[in-house]
Amino acid sequence: MVIFSRKKHKLPTYPKTIKKIFNEYCVNIDNEKVESLKERVLKEVEEAKKRAENGSILDVALGEEIANRCIYLLDHYNLFSPDQQKLIVGAVCYFAISDDPISEEIFASGYDDDAAVVNYVLEKLDITDMFIETTE
Repeated sequence: MVIFSRKKHKLPTYPKTIKKIFNEYCVNIDNEKVESLKERVLKEVEEAKKRAENGSILDVALGEEIANRCIYLLDHYNLFSPDQQKLIVGAVCYFAISDDPISEEIFASGYDDDAAVVNYVLEKLDITDMFIETTE
């Protein structure tokens, strides 16, 4: 008997561009680029801290939590299949590189879409003990 479980973490449907942006980033990369992505994640966190010091309503703690998951995924990148690696790159790039549709600086919930994307990937990879708590 097969038991089907419902996925808890789905890609956000609003705004509609989230899925499109995420999917565009889902590509395989070589090991050298994995290291540069880690650097980009750390740079994003440092920039977020600076923006928060200057009065931004940015949720730096949530950004740091997302960054920790991204670094974990990148540290274990070679343990995953090529299709799973694409998901990892998609989530990391969505957080660290993209101009995503929900601005981190304008909306207090600005990192929520990033957290949802990372949770979606964690669930796809069956890493269920690392989900990020969000307000949703």
